[in-house]
Amino acid sequence: MPIRRIREHVATHNWFAVAIDILIVFIGVFLGIQANNWNETRLAETASRTDRTRMIEDLRTNELDFEGRRSYYSDVRQHALQALKGFSSPAADLGEEFLVHAYQASQVRLRPLRRFTYDELVSTGRLAGIGDQNIRERAAAYYLVLTAIDASLNVPPYLDRIRREMPYAVQERIRSRCGEQSREVEGAVIRSLPASCRTGLDSALIASAVAQLRAIPEMDRDLTRYITDIDQRLNAYKGGQRRSLELRQALEDSLK
Repeated sequence: MPIRRIREHVATHNWFAVAIDILIVFIGVFLGIQANNWNETRLAETASRTDRTRMIEDLRTNELDFEGRRSYYSDVRQHALQALKGFSSPAADLGEEFLVHAYQASQVRLRPLRRFTYDELVSTGRLAGIGDQNIRERAAAYYLVLTAIDASLNVPPYLDRIRREMPYAVQERIRSRCGEQSREVEGAVIRSLPASCRTGLDSALIASAVAQLRAIPEMDRDLTRYITDIDQRLNAYKGGQRRSLELRQALEDSLK
């Protein structure tokens, strides 16, 4: 329709009307482009806020996970210290508690931490939308820490040896009566060990199992190595929890 009007006005040499028609066309095109740009900006901002909200949820889950791991490995460490003391104590002084400590000292958590949203943003090229350079640098540093933590999730030699050498009947009874307890809190799976344990095992089996474990060469050295690993994990979880909180707060502030 505008083109036909322009042709009609050209045919009648109405140049003022032609200029008005062309101006109207230019204004229409300009407004159309602007509307499209505004819409794309709005959609990008909406997507960015959604991505940041999802990352905030991941970070909050990891904070709970870190806290759970710190509590879990603190308990494992206490069992390990008691078991280590038992390996150097007279056999006659040891009993059911030593077996429980020796077994619970081998517990590990091998579940990786949550990073789904960050990995998706990196793979799709949307990472720039989470915030300014400071936030992006914090995110990069935080997820490098997570990569290092996940890389350390391995089975320690002590776990392999204790579960190979301890009689199965003893292990089965400890697992059935003193096994890990788990609960889910806002997406984080929190595991814990019972504060006390009574296996009800026969005294002869207990004595035999104690003697069998103490006869294993260098078991105390494997346990010492694992305690050192636990100390490092506890420090890493404390630092990871702090970084997670700081990054989450920065993302929350960017949404205000």
